[in-house]
Amino acid sequence: MGEQTRLNAATLIGWFRKRKSPAGIKEIKASGLMDAQTASAAVGYAVRHQVLERVKAEDGHRWLYRLTGRPLPAEREPGDVMSFDSLLTAWGLPRVPLDLQVASCRRIEALC
Repeated sequence: MGEQTRLNAATLIGWFRKRKSPAGIKEIKASGLMDAQTASAAVGYAVRHQVLERVKAEDGHRWLYRLTGRPLPAEREPGDVMSFDSLLTAWGLPRVPLDLQVASCRRIEALC
């Protein structure tokens, strides 16, 4: 998964906007928009990003998907690199470990 899945999700969102009603993977495939595997990956991406939500079909035996109204997240720039340091900062944790003093240290070895 990657940029292509994101593009497929964007295509799928446009299709849902025109359709204006919930649809399942079978309907997406039947429309000729994309094959079932591609549609499944695109739907999964959109659900993870809360752009689509899962709803039970009226028959109660299958899942349909509908738009939530949220946009897809912005594309990352090619130079953007996720950083663990920025995550630590967001959590309010120091990036450099604290230098704690040890009161005493004992080493016990078992002789066999």
